Amino acid sequence: MYLSFIAALFFYVHGADTSKICPHLCFCYESSSFVDCHNRHLAHVPHGIPHNTWMLNLRHNNLSGLEVGCFDALWSLKILLLSHNSIAKIWPQTFTSLSFLEKMDLSYNLLAHLPHDFSNELTSLKDLKVAHNCLIALGFESLQYMENLEKLDLSHNLVTSIERGTFRGLSRLRHLYLQSNRLAVIYNGFFFMLQNLEVLLLNSNNITGLKTPTGTRECNQASGA
Repeated sequence: MYLSFIAALFFYVHGADTSKICPHLCFCYESSSFVDCHNRHLAHVPHGIPHNTWMLNLRHNNLSGLEVGCFDALWSLKILLLSHNSIAKIWPQTFTSLSFLEKMDLSYNLLAHLPHDFSNELTSLKDLKVAHNCLIALGFESLQYMENLEKLDLSHNLVTSIERGTFRGLSRLRHLYLQSNRLAVIYNGFFFMLQNLEVLLLNSNNITGLKTPTGTRECNQASGA
């Protein structure tokens, strides 16, 4: 009887609710399912993040990459904050568990490109920030499944070109920030599919013309037509 009682007590304390386990150096707010790991000098996403976590703050750390499996089983995650790190690479299939994520902040990192399957599981994402990185170009595959995206911030990068059709699947996009890049030419009809677009910022680029099927039309020619 005594051993049965001890076994039951051990299960109650250690196994009844694993969601109360918190990663080392992080602080877990049980009532709100918020895990705060910001400014902890972390080099990797910590293990043992509770599966019921709703918001994860990893800002101001030393993360250099996001590897496959680092967010496994975080099905409840809605907000992921990763700004002010040194993230230079995101491995393919890193976000396979984040199909319910609504906000991701990757600003102030070192990303030169987004993986081709970046959007595959991020179908619920509404707000994506990749500002202040080292992005050079944007491709259609990286964003094609973000059909619920409403706000996209790609400002303060090194983008010189954007593939035609890159924004084709973003029918709900309302805010698009592309200022402070190195864009030189915009394709005619580039934003045609963005029927709900309310804010488009292109200032502080090197835009000199509009590319049409018949060639490039210089800005001074366009203004004088």
